[in-house]
Amino acid sequence: MRHHLQMPHLVLHKGVAHMDPASAAFEAMLEGWAVQQRARCLKTATIRVRLDLVHRLRQSVSVAVAGDRGGAARIPESAT
Repeated sequence: MRHHLQMPHLVLHKGVAHMDPASAAFEAMLEGWAVQQRARCLKTATIRVRLDLVHRLRQSVSVAVAGDRGGAARIPESAT
C-alpha cells in the first residue's frame, strides 16, 4: 500500500533550495518515520527517544568519518 509516508515531496517542499540536501532528505525520512510511529499510537516520549538515538548515531558516525581523513570509518571509543 503506497501512501504519503513514502512520498518525500510531501515533506520536502517544492521550490525550496536546501543548503544541505542530504540533511534535508535525512530529516524528511525521520519525520516520515515519526509519523508512522504516531500512527501506531506510540507515546511521544518513545518516539523522541528513538529519534534522538538516530541523531546521536549519525553524529557519532560523522565525527568518526571526519576524523579519519579518508580511511575506513572507525567507531569512536565512547560508543563501545
